[in-house]
Amino acid sequence: MDNFEYVAVMVTVVLALGFSHILTSCGEMVANRQRIHGYWLYVLWAFLILLLHLQAWLVLWTRRVQEEFPVGQVVMMLAAASLIFIAARVLVPELSAQQRVDLRTHFFRVRAPLFGTLTAFWFFPIIGRLLFAGGTMTDPTMLARFALLGLSVLGLVVSRPRVHFAIAIIFSILLVGHLVFISQGVDA
Repeated sequence: MDNFEYVAVMVTVVLALGFSHILTSCGEMVANRQRIHGYWLYVLWAFLILLLHLQAWLVLWTRRVQEEFPVGQVVMMLAAASLIFIAARVLVPELSAQQRVDLRTHFFRVRAPLFGTLTAFWFFPIIGRLLFAGGTMTDPTMLARFALLGLSVLGLVVSRPRVHFAIAIIFSILLVGHLVFISQGVDA
């Protein structure tokens, strides 16, 4: 097993847990839809957290040609994956027997820990890129990450639904744009 495979297995397991948690919970909600009062913004954020898991894995994949992984880089990659998992865990409500769940109420109840976790998450790819991948503060990837960090902070401090609508739309555009860059082989 080479260094990349060793690192990739550890990070991928954490990312897979979060991805699986969201998918399993969505399946439970669909199966128990009579007890779930839906909310489109919650559904959008569940999808965005899934995309964030995919994006993190694809960024990891871009490192497959890297031969050495300093301990600090491995720790940062694991910390970032762990924070995405925590965001998934925070976002999804617990479905206990016969309990009714209003996803709008739930979303705004978990808004602060969700966006606090996302805020903490964005520091790791920003710092990791600067320290380990030779990025600059002005390259497009970094600018997108700074914008996503800013949106996460805004989501943390503002509770107005219209603002969260705008945050979700802009976050979607930036995240999908970053996924397109990664899929075209642009350095992540």
